[in-house]
Amino acid sequence: MKGILIGYGSIGKRHYSNLKNLGHDCITIDIDQLNDLEKILSDNVFDFGLISTPNDSHIHYSVMLAKRNIPFFCEKPIYHPNQFEKTEELRDLINLCDQNSLVNMVGCNLRFTDEVKAIPNNTPYINVYFGYNLKKWRPTQDHLQSYSSNKDMGGGIFFDAIHELDYLYHKFGRIKSIKTNINKFTTITNDTEDVSTSRIIFESGTIADVHLNYLAEEYTRYYEFINNDTLHRVNFTIKNDMYIEEIKYFTECVLTKTQTFNTVKDATYLIDKMKESYE
Repeated sequence: MKGILIGYGSIGKRHYSNLKNLGHDCITIDIDQLNDLEKILSDNVFDFGLISTPNDSHIHYSVMLAKRNIPFFCEKPIYHPNQFEKTEELRDLINLCDQNSLVNMVGCNLRFTDEVKAIPNNTPYINVYFGYNLKKWRPTQDHLQSYSSNKDMGGGIFFDAIHELDYLYHKFGRIKSIKTNINKFTTITNDTEDVSTSRIIFESGTIADVHLNYLAEEYTRYYEFINNDTLHRVNFTIKNDMYIEEIKYFTECVLTKTQTFNTVKDATYLIDKMKESYE
């Protein structure tokens, strides 16, 4: 199949390499080529599109593809609650996808890890942790210039690390209640929170505590669940395999015209719940 990859940063380069290795032809559009995107879309036929631009532009490029009935994969999050002006555009995007039965997916790579697959669906309690010093995230970029550090670009640890809440939602279903404290304790960001803590109660009965931060000295990602009256810890080992499985899943859904398990509508439900949790 032939695809178009919009945004060629670190995650874009990873997706491009994986797509090529899986046998797909893919055109890449970097930041300095975005002004030519309309013409490129008009002059070519694409079977699918991938969006890996900064957070604040995810909806915009998703709409561009959806209007052309191009199945699309968009990196997380589909939008950030700071982008109040995007609400109508988001509604239009969901309507376009529904009206055209358009295959679409929002990034959820941790769902494809062995660690998430191993979480017991019936555990009564799970404690989740992710932390990594923001200065180390993107070694070739000034961390204060990144979207993570800037509210108007859709940054902040709570939504930057949405993967943790996403895999919990995937495992335990709809959320009964969620309460979150977001805080900025340091100068590691410009105006976004560097620490968040949440307590989530799922309709299924499971309770989750989630701690996220931009401050941990070393990359740390784990969860703990109750097993034999003990909190049993599982550490994540991050490998490219999860990204390969994610893209294989999406492209197979495109080929078979099967809707994915994390559509724009699904992802919006989670973001809306997250937004309500700290207002």
